[in-house]
Amino acid sequence: MKDTINLLISTLALLVAIGSGAFVAVQVRAYLRQLRFDALSRILEVNRQLLLVGFEHPELLTVLEGQTIADFRMQKRYFQMWLNQVHLMWLAHKENLIDETYWDGHSRDFISLANLENFKTHWEGAKTYYEGEFRVFVDSLIQATTQSPSL
Repeated sequence: MKDTINLLISTLALLVAIGSGAFVAVQVRAYLRQLRFDALSRILEVNRQLLLVGFEHPELLTVLEGQTIADFRMQKRYFQMWLNQVHLMWLAHKENLIDETYWDGHSRDFISLANLENFKTHWEGAKTYYEGEFRVFVDSLIQATTQSPSL
């Protein structure tokens, strides 16, 4: 009888441990989904802010069309903000905070940006401030546009 009670208690303890582990796993998964959503929300908010700056200063939007503007400092700063945004998205993708579908769409935007001569010029001056993996990423985008300019 005592062995049966001990076995029952051990079995019950095992079931409680398994249930607790499953509960923790579900909570961790929900937390990770929330982190991914937060990362995506922040990225989208920065994109919105960058576009609003462009709407407030329409000449900046022409920079994204490959044109240069008279105020070189303003152009440089706008490119730098976009470059920082690309870096942020790249980091979020690297850390699996954004999914492949979202990343794929923005990668095409990055290729369009990398195809601009004025961006390439900006990148050459700014690239030393970024880590090696990111430099390889941006350089590969630029290389891809050089090999296939219709991207």
